[in-house]
Amino acid sequence: MPKFLKVALYGGCFAAALLVGAHYTWKMSGSDQWRLVSDKDGVRVYEMKEPGSPFMKYKATMRMKSTMNRIVAGMMDRDLKSCAEWNPGCVSEQTVQPWDRQDRSFVHFYRVNLPNPMAPREFLLKAQFTPDTQDQSVFIQYTAMPDELPRNDCCYRVTHMNNNWRFTPAGKGEIEVDFMQDMDVGMPYFVYNLLAPGFVHDGLLSLPRIVNQPKYDQENVLFATTEAPKLTPPTTLASPIVTTKTPASAFATAAFK
Repeated sequence: MPKFLKVALYGGCFAAALLVGAHYTWKMSGSDQWRLVSDKDGVRVYEMKEPGSPFMKYKATMRMKSTMNRIVAGMMDRDLKSCAEWNPGCVSEQTVQPWDRQDRSFVHFYRVNLPNPMAPREFLLKAQFTPDTQDQSVFIQYTAMPDELPRNDCCYRVTHMNNNWRFTPAGKGEIEVDFMQDMDVGMPYFVYNLLAPGFVHDGLLSLPRIVNQPKYDQENVLFATTEAPKLTPPTTLASPIVTTKTPASAFATAAFK
């Protein structure tokens, strides 16, 4: 074998060993402690690295002018227009399990287009609402349920999401917002970890614009004794996938709902 080929082979093997070692070292590292990474526009974003996972977890806090009625109604809205407001690139939305008043939950399924050449992402999520009658706060958990429906060849089904929101009245017309993001949307972890803090920040900033709409001025069904409002008929998943380019922020904002 020519000498230059031997050098190239040994060099490639050495580089591969370094990459594997670096990946393992990163994966097993972590302090299990939250660290502030961004504090601007009234939004604080924190990150945490847990040993055993290459993906960072994120949490964010802020205060906003709104009402609990608007927030709860906005978080329960599941039509296609609402999906697109929360997740740029959302092209279909379907209610799989309607609002269950006893369990205070629903299951929905939506699809988000990402920039080429990435495949569309499918999110099959259970939303669990837990109200606190003492302080009138609401805790909302979004959990991936990837195997509840057959998978589609066109798309990548997100298998891990454990995101949550807590909304707490803070007086003077303000709501304290706490968000935690723990997910894997099928992207390289070094890309996700680099971009996610900015997208979490931008996602929280967009929250007042989304929920402070007149259509959400309705009774908070979590604390009310009346029946929950009727659901908007879902958009069928048979709708074609849009092929126009989607903002790069789509992969991260899909985290929010």
